[in-house]
Amino acid sequence: MKKEDQEDKSKGMIVLPYVQGVTEQLKRVFSKYKIATSIKPYQTLRNILVHPKDKIDNENKTGVVYKIPCMNCNQIYIGETGRKLGTRTKEHKTEVDDLPSTSQTRSARKDSTSIRHKSAISDHAHQQNHVINWGQVSSIDREENRLKRQIRESISICQHKTEVMNRDEGSFELPRIWDSVLPTIKLVGGGTRRSEFPAAATVHQVAARF
Repeated sequence: MKKEDQEDKSKGMIVLPYVQGVTEQLKRVFSKYKIATSIKPYQTLRNILVHPKDKIDNENKTGVVYKIPCMNCNQIYIGETGRKLGTRTKEHKTEVDDLPSTSQTRSARKDSTSIRHKSAISDHAHQQNHVINWGQVSSIDREENRLKRQIRESISICQHKTEVMNRDEGSFELPRIWDSVLPTIKLVGGGTRRSEFPAAATVHQVAARF
């Protein structure tokens, strides 16, 4: 091949996004060094029309395991719902708001422990004269499948056993063999503790074993 032909031969091609006033100058520079250029639009129809999904507000989330904290102590209520979290929260709040609003004496509070209300949240608010922190209701896990969600609820209750106000251990009765294991694995949204499970073990992986 002649030397002139080698010099005329392109040394390759690059693709440049089009930016007015900049792309033209770059193209001339690359052309000087025998590098071919291809121009692509900086904005495509896809970029204009397709947008990421908007973040779902906490109240509008469905299929969740959730927690409701007390404002006067460190106890929390853990529950699950397939409906919107905001809808379920309003039901809990209505139950508590319907309770007598008068403060109880120590003896009256002792007598009230024998009274069972519709939910453990109502029991806690009435028996302890405590205020529920409705502004801090949060979703701690999501699962659309009802059975799997109930399993995750029970796992979360087991993991928070020392601080839950729940009357029972959830909708799904976990085998007793898990009692000593679950509190030691990674919590939802929390850190990792020592475990006989791999360090990456999560509630999702444990739930999959049932």
